Amino acid sequence: MESLTIEQLFHVLARCISTRGMSMRVIPVMSLVIGALYVASPPLRAQETGTRQTETYRQIKEKLDLVPAIDTHDHLHPFERLPGFNETKQGKGMNLAGLWRNSYYTWYNPLTPWQKGMEFDEWWSKARSSGARSPDF
Repeated sequence: MESLTIEQLFHVLARCISTRGMSMRVIPVMSLVIGALYVASPPLRAQETGTRQTETYRQIKEKLDLVPAIDTHDHLHPFERLPGFNETKQGKGMNLAGLWRNSYYTWYNPLTPWQKGMEFDEWWSKARSSGARSPDF
């Protein structure tokens, strides 16, 4: 029996999904196809060499490296540009007022604004009296 290339394997799996739709019936069919290909195609398996030295690994990595959407963005701003900083008497810093102001907390709870140069205890006494509280866990 002739060995299948990785492109042929992807084609078979894609065809299986597209002709049957993604339903619970497809999973056993895909498992059967993958199992049959694994048994019938020794070159698709890592033999005595490590996985990264196989032709299959090289082919898959080559295809994945062509996808520009993988790991091309950041989720956080650089630290110095995070939006939760406040000006305190000690200088620029991050505190509970800044964290809550830039979180989901304010979606559901009012929050006393932080005044430039304010002490934390002063803010907390005002925030607490206006209903701010630490979430219960």
